[in-house]
Amino acid sequence: MQNNEGRRLRAALVVRTCGPGAGIAGYSYNLATKVASEIDLTVCALRLNPPDGVKPNFRFRKVSALGDNLWTHLATFDRGVRKVLPRNVDVIHSQGGEAVTGDVVTMNFCYRAYQRRQIDEMVKGREWFAKRFNPLTYMDRWFEYLQVRPGGARRIICVSEGLKREFLEAYSIDEKRVLTIPNGVDLERFSPDKREASRAEILSRHSLEESDFLIVFTGFDFPRKGLDIVIRAIGIMREKNARLLVLGGKDDDGSYSRLAMDSGVENRLHILGPVFDVEKYYAAADCYCMPSKYEAFSLATLEAGATGLPLVTTRINGTEELVTPDKNGYFVERDPEDVSHRLDVLAGNIELRRSMGAAARQATKRFSWEHIAAATLAVYRNVDEEKGVAR
Repeated sequence: MQNNEGRRLRAALVVRTCGPGAGIAGYSYNLATKVASEIDLTVCALRLNPPDGVKPNFRFRKVSALGDNLWTHLATFDRGVRKVLPRNVDVIHSQGGEAVTGDVVTMNFCYRAYQRRQIDEMVKGREWFAKRFNPLTYMDRWFEYLQVRPGGARRIICVSEGLKREFLEAYSIDEKRVLTIPNGVDLERFSPDKREASRAEILSRHSLEESDFLIVFTGFDFPRKGLDIVIRAIGIMREKNARLLVLGGKDDDGSYSRLAMDSGVENRLHILGPVFDVEKYYAAADCYCMPSKYEAFSLATLEAGATGLPLVTTRINGTEELVTPDKNGYFVERDPEDVSHRLDVLAGNIELRRSMGAAARQATKRFSWEHIAAATLAVYRNVDEEKGVAR
């Protein structure tokens, strides 16, 4: 793809960490490998973690920032980016609000909207005061504001229509600057074709039975994503062969293990922490459940759907664009009774699981990385042309 001067377009992608896996790091790596076939791309990041034996098709420049302390990191990351940016780059694309150097920014969260919701839901007291006046709350929002303010990024990419609405409501932004390009999913890595081999491997790895109904939950922020709700739901299900596989976070203080014991399901909860073959767990499972309070657009939900799992989720950003109730999943309230009812329906009907899973797979095809990369390249082209006119 050429720039406005007739040469191959040069872009820089700015992100903290880039490599296959979950979250923004995985998003950035998948996007980079796709767009780099069309343009000259440099990734500027603290770390690049490509798969073993794989040489990326883009250049990498290491960013230096002070320590892992959030205060010092946020204060120095953008400065580190400026030091390593290639000269004469046409478009700078930043992931999130941490680096404010950029023409294009992809927003994966709206801190202002989420923090308002958090505070509004709390009863005034010590916790309300701590959240309301936590300086980190305002630091997150400040860096977010620097991206969306007049004179900030020329284009603000939101990963869901719901997130776009939140930014337009939270800030006075020219609507022409804001657009939606959803998260993408690797349809080859996350595929129902891998079910038979993956299920046998996962059952053996964790001493599970073929008759077990496997529910997968993915995430690190357990309170926001509703792990406690799912544990309580399993405790009141009619089907007693349900097992919950929790991928990502850890139960550092033991509170969720204690909740499982109180709910009578301590032997059916498996908190596995970070896993590097998450696609095998999705392929082995029978359904995906995440009654989250807030998301921008959950990558895990996309990956589970692509693998052919029925989706049991709350109606939030992203899921409202993916889930069709009673066709490829269910919308639930953040209530154990409601969640347990839907899980029981799926646990007792294998044909329903198969039909919903097939529909979930079909629904994710429009989120392929090929589609996402093409839409992103179109943004690069428009921004480059806009900058050329300005010059």
